[in-house]
Amino acid sequence: MPAKTFVDFGTVYSKTGPTNSGAGLTNNTYVAGSQFGAGLCEQVSVSLLLTLSGATGYTVKLQGSIDGTTWNDLQSTDNSAGTTAIEHSYTSSTLNDVLQTANCAGMSCGVRVSVKATGGATASGDTAVFKATGFQVAA
Repeated sequence: MPAKTFVDFGTVYSKTGPTNSGAGLTNNTYVAGSQFGAGLCEQVSVSLLLTLSGATGYTVKLQGSIDGTTWNDLQSTDNSAGTTAIEHSYTSSTLNDVLQTANCAGMSCGVRVSVKATGGATASGDTAVFKATGFQVAA
């Protein structure tokens, strides 16, 4: 049986709004972060830090890929709320250490976080920062 290895992926998503070049947070459109956890990833935990300024909420989802091109939505659990879904919505102005976990077995090209701002127009004070840890299984 292959050994599980704990991995600290560090900051995997850091965006602010508004955006002019597609690099920041966008209202009602998901903005994906970079992929992380390539390899045989078994589980990912993501710590969220969200700040609202112009936007009134965020919707967050985790996605996985087996080929690096097609991204599939993953079921994840919001540990604070105890809910499992593909999308999780947040309307508090600041959230610290709300963890989401997802089983990402078979997603050999990794996982990414996607976020969309909802409500009012995004402003420079809108931020979304995610740090991730996980377990990988050696091939």
